[in-house]
Parts: sequence; structure tokens; C-alpha cells
Amino acid sequence: MACNTAVMLASLLLALAAAASTPPPASDYAMLAGKVAIKTYGAHTIGIAVHDERGGWLHLFRLWSESSLAPLSVTLDEASIEFRGSEVVIMSETPRAFYVFGTTAAQSGAPRAPAGYDGAQYFGYGLNHEVRAARSRNSDEDPFEHEPGNGGGGTPSCSAGGVGSTSCTVTSGGNSCTASCASGYYACCNFGPLSCRCYRN
Repeated sequence: MACNTAVMLASLLLALAAAASTPPPASDYAMLAGKVAIKTYGAHTIGIAVHDERGGWLHLFRLWSESSLAPLSVTLDEASIEFRGSEVVIMSETPRAFYVFGTTAAQSGAPRAPAGYDGAQYFGYGLNHEVRAARSRNSDEDPFEHEPGNGGGGTPSCSAGGVGSTSCTVTSGGNSCTASCASGYYACCNFGPLSCRCYRN
């Protein structure tokens, strides 16, 4: 009996370890908490890196805009983050900051900053969410260092999504990504290298 109990316990621990090493699907609604870095990359992309303290994953968000974006560089050591598919909301108590990033389709229903909070709203033609295994919370590595340009034109091949799709999701090598695109663009997701983007129709 003790042997069966030990085997069952070992099986349970292996199952829990496997579940813990599996990233949450990037397309799922998510409530996160941790360190956030927000930065513009080029004239048309905002990158948001979230080191989720509860899940131990690195969550990357990218917002693409047709309009040129003013330079932005913000680091919040402790923040709450809510991902809603076509919108990500970031709120920090110290400093009191509130940011919304989303597609133009989400703009009309976007939440407003509470009284006494600074921040801004940014909307564009596409928003993506990528989940990776986290390294160190205090790592100096810039996960957006080698970002490609914004979606633009062309007709790329897509593992998921494609012309006519406003969203897509793929998972590969323990990582996951999703993209949500506004009217006039389509979602294109690929396995290798992992990529979820929006392209003009």
C-alpha cells in the first residue's frame, strides 16, 4: 500500500511539474502582476514586457500604430496588468500610473484612468501577446532588441490566420503568441520563428 501511495504521489508531482512548465495560452484572458517595462521601438511600435511574479512567465505585448508615436520609456516595479484580447490595461500604485494599449476596435470601450492617476491611452491597428519562459526579473536583457519592422504590406505565408482573419494564435517550443487586428488588417501567426503579427489587407 505504501508503495502504491509513493507511486501515486510521484505521478502527481510529475504532472504538477509538467503543468507548471507549460505556458498559459497567449490568447487567454490574463490577470498579471509584476515588473513592467514600456518602450517605443521605432516610430510605430510600443513594446511592453511584463515579468509575471505569480506565474513565472515573461509576457510580451506589442502595439502597432499607423501614426508615428512619440518616444515612450516607462518602468513600473510593481503593477497590475489585465489582458483582454484586443486591449491591455496597466495600473500601478507607486507611482500612480494607468495605461491602456489596444486596437482601434477596443477604443470606444476603453477604461479611463482613476482620479489622481497619470498615464495615457494608445490605440493602433494591431496588438499581440507572447508568453515565454522568464529569465531573471532583474535581467538587463531587452526582449525587443531585435524587433522587425511594423506589419505593413506584402502577403506573407501564415501557419494560422491569414487574409480575412482578425486574430490567430500559435504555440511552439513551450512559447505561445496571439495577435488581434483592427479593420483593414489581418492576423498572421507562424511557428518558426514564433511570430504573431498584423498585416494590411
